[in-house]
Amino acid sequence: MIKTLITILLFPLICISQNDTLNKYLNGKKNGTWMVYLDRKLNPIEDSSFAFFIAYENYDLGDRIFKYYKHPFKDVDSVMHSEEWPVQGKPQILSGIFKWYSTDGKILGHEEYRDGLPWYMKTYQYYNKKPQKCGFNEVLDWSKNYNGIFGTYYYEEYWDEKLDFYGWFRKGKRGWRVYKEKK
Repeated sequence: MIKTLITILLFPLICISQNDTLNKYLNGKKNGTWMVYLDRKLNPIEDSSFAFFIAYENYDLGDRIFKYYKHPFKDVDSVMHSEEWPVQGKPQILSGIFKWYSTDGKILGHEEYRDGLPWYMKTYQYYNKKPQKCGFNEVLDWSKNYNGIFGTYYYEEYWDEKLDFYGWFRKGKRGWRVYKEKK
């Protein structure tokens, strides 16, 4: 009984405190977590009546930690989603695995999201002269954080399936960017 009473009394405070941390400016700059609406191709949109998903972006005093952009895939023919597609205009929190395929069936991207945030991404770029051969891969892995810091991730680049570059997306002397690790 006492637990129930405490829950009833504290619930409004919990809700208010969570709402206070979304979509806020500090010194005129975006800061913290910002909610965005996404369309079927995970592109940001303003109008929730056209949205399929709700997702979250992160800022540090105006600096982008993670921001959704229009997808750069030029040849996308289809998008596969591991979950049931939400209804347009009734957006759900972004979760699951998305795979992007070209018109000729090649995979262009693999993206995983959890609770509205990115978890893992891998892109595939193919050679123009050898279109069946993947020449470049980029991997962003939020399951690995730099020193446990929220929003940081492990980064890798592959050329011809060989690891060429790796490091951490983090805040450093030159701001938020990927800092290369020594081999």
